[in-house]
Amino acid sequence: MSHAEEIFRTWVSFLSSHNLWGAVPWSEEARLAALAHFNILDTLPEQAFDDIACLAAQLCEVPMAQINLIDAGRQWPKAQAGLALPEVLFADSICVQTIRQPGVMMVADLRVDPRFADNPLVANAPNLRFYAGTALLTAEGLPLGTLCVYDVEPRHLSESKLAALVALARQVVSQLELRRALYDQQEALRDLNEGLERRVAERTLEMLRINELLQVEMRERENAEEALRHAQKMDAIGQLTGGIAHDFNNMLTGVLGALELIQRRVAAGRVGEIGRYIDAAMTSANRAASLTHRLLAFARRQSLNPKAVDVNRMVISMEELLRRTLGESIVLRTDLQARLWQANTDEHQLENALLNLVINARDAMPGGGQLTIRTAVARIDIQQDTLAPGEYVLLSVEDSGSGMSAEVLGRAFDPFFTTKPIGQGTGLGLSMVYGFIKQTGGHVHIDSAEGQGARIHLYLPCHLERGERHIAEHENPSPPRALKGERVLVVEGEVAVRTLVVDELRELGYATLEAGDGEAALIVLQGQERIDLLVSDVVLPGLDGQQLADTARQHRPDLSVLFMTGYASSAEMCAGFLDQGMDMLIKPFSIDELALKVRKMIERARP
Repeated sequence: MSHAEEIFRTWVSFLSSHNLWGAVPWSEEARLAALAHFNILDTLPEQAFDDIACLAAQLCEVPMAQINLIDAGRQWPKAQAGLALPEVLFADSICVQTIRQPGVMMVADLRVDPRFADNPLVANAPNLRFYAGTALLTAEGLPLGTLCVYDVEPRHLSESKLAALVALARQVVSQLELRRALYDQQEALRDLNEGLERRVAERTLEMLRINELLQVEMRERENAEEALRHAQKMDAIGQLTGGIAHDFNNMLTGVLGALELIQRRVAAGRVGEIGRYIDAAMTSANRAASLTHRLLAFARRQSLNPKAVDVNRMVISMEELLRRTLGESIVLRTDLQARLWQANTDEHQLENALLNLVINARDAMPGGGQLTIRTAVARIDIQQDTLAPGEYVLLSVEDSGSGMSAEVLGRAFDPFFTTKPIGQGTGLGLSMVYGFIKQTGGHVHIDSAEGQGARIHLYLPCHLERGERHIAEHENPSPPRALKGERVLVVEGEVAVRTLVVDELRELGYATLEAGDGEAALIVLQGQERIDLLVSDVVLPGLDGQQLADTARQHRPDLSVLFMTGYASSAEMCAGFLDQGMDMLIKPFSIDELALKVRKMIERARP
């Protein structure tokens, strides 16, 4: 049993034993429950109740008034006017008699009333003589306490004043109900706020968890997409490997055969006949170099790097590679608009996109056919889908293959959607092309029907300059020669390559020093000999090219460095650390290219 229950049972037992309530139409349990419902006991003073107490004293023309609440075993004043009494025990309460009778209880002189003559409030301070009070009744008729007035002199109140006292008692109850309603609203609002805060906190935590999961998923998806893009490139290269190996062997046969014939003609003293063999060897070697550069470009991983691209020149440079990809049963034609605007795009990504389109077209023509690559300037006058009005470079791939049904056409750009047999396609080719073109600010359009071939149009944003204006460095009729005393240090691990580079530089008039690795080169660099330029391969035994250059500049801070590389990843690595006074030359290179680059770097380093 709780302490509150014990007090309540003791109180009810006391009332019953003393027969204080008599016959009343309510139970004490219900009355106390109603009082507890208003949650007002032992609260701080409130102006609204104080005002009613003052008004009661004024209307009744008496000096004192109280609003009392009758709890279990005590009378507690909520508001007082003209006196400051503490709570009193139930046995000393005058108001307890008031709540057990209807209407107003008025006692003209408390001293002569046997019920109150010995009451401490009458016999002692404040020496009360007059009392009038009425019960504070709820809507259910349960008395909560009283509104009462006092005087220290005997008196009577008129009927109007007694009626006013009853009216004020109703106002006290109304105020209690308003107070409880406000309390309920505040509690509801507090619960709502706490619930809202809790739900917001829970939702925020949930959103944070979801966001974290989304970020992880996005990173995983980006990594997967990057891996798939690279795999698609490798797949494209894999499809080229057979034909390229055949072509490369043909080119090597041309080079080796020409060199063997040159060797025999020189031995026989027939030097005048070697010119055509030299031309044949150079042609085959240049074709092999071009093919190697193209393959390395396709294999290279890199982010989007938009710049001015001459699309016509790109198509021409890829033409031989594309013919080998298509095979002998498919005729490749090109229709390139003269003086085409340059496109603002990533050249390597565009090359890969074109290769993907050509491979798709080849697979759509298993029995052979014709493929046409066209370029033009397209003018868009009104908004079309996501394509804004303006001028675009149009690159189109048209085939005479089986075409696409409406269903296939509607899903052509969906990732992993393919009409090829399992194992013969990833379904990423067109989706990658679409994503790249959109990223570069362009648009892709497919025009196709079953049995009528397919025409895929790539709309590329224009650059400000027209194409076909490039002047290659090797077009210079005579390579620049060395000035007197200029010396170059050549560092190359491959003996044959090092010998050729040294001989070419000497042919141009440069004094040369050579080393087969980074450690040997450092010994030379730590000496006192004049060195105008360091020419070094990126991949070396021991110290690599970057480490050699960094260490060399500790001894010679102004030393110019020209890196040589024949591998795509080395070229990317080299581009990442090129500092002032550094440049890069891609293998294989001609004497003219070497001469121009060396001359340019030495001249640039002059004060």
